[in-house]
Amino acid sequence: MNKNKQIYVLGNGRSLKDIDLNSLKHDSIGMNAAYRFWYKINWFPTYYCCLDKIVIKCHAKNILNLINENKIQKFFLTKSILDVYKNLELNNKIIWIEDVYLKNEHFDSPHLTTGSGSIRFCKYLGYDNVIIYGIDSSYINFIPESKKLTKNVLIITETPKYNPNYFFNEYQQKGDLYQVPNANYITYNCNCEYHKGKLFSHKNLHSESIKITKLKYNIN
Repeated sequence: MNKNKQIYVLGNGRSLKDIDLNSLKHDSIGMNAAYRFWYKINWFPTYYCCLDKIVIKCHAKNILNLINENKIQKFFLTKSILDVYKNLELNNKIIWIEDVYLKNEHFDSPHLTTGSGSIRFCKYLGYDNVIIYGIDSSYINFIPESKKLTKNVLIITETPKYNPNYFFNEYQQKGDLYQVPNANYITYNCNCEYHKGKLFSHKNLHSESIKITKLKYNIN
C-alpha cells in the first residue's frame, strides 16, 4: 500500500535540530524519547519505534499514552514493554520485533538497533524512498549527568542543560534509564552475511547497523 511513497526516518541526533518537523511533507517514523519534543510542538510522526529493552520500560507509561491517544498510526516495539503493560500483547496498533526478527527478509541481520530497525520497518511496510535525518553516529557514551547503575545500564542523575547527543537538550531527563550505546567491551567473531567471521565490536554497533542497513537497500 506504500509503494512509491516516501518516508522520513527521524533519528534523535543533534543534526535533527535544523529540521522543521512541521514542514515535512511525507510520512515519518520517530523513536524513543523524542515524544517529549513532539508534545511541545504538537506534531507527531506516522509511526513510532522503540526496540531498546531498557528504554522501552523506562518510558512505558508515555508510550502507552501515545498508543491510547491515537496520535500515531502504528508502533514497532519490543515485547519488553509487556513486563509493564501485559494487556498490550494483542493490541492491533503494535508490530513486535520478536515476531519478525530473523524470520523476515527485512529483519535478517543480528545487528539491529532502534535506528536501523526503523529503516527496516519502513521497508517492511512497503516504502520505496527512505529519507534519513538525525542519525549522526557520533554518540558520546558518558555525559556528566549520567551514572552507571550496572555494567550496561546508565541513569540520568540531573536533566542536562546541554546534551551533545540529542537534537533538544531535554531529550534525557532526571531518572531516565538507558543502555551504554557503544559498548567497547563486547567483541566477538561475527558470522553474519556482512562480517563473514570478522571480529565485531559493539563500540561500532550503531554505526555498523546503519551501514549494513543502507547497503542492503542501497540508501545513500
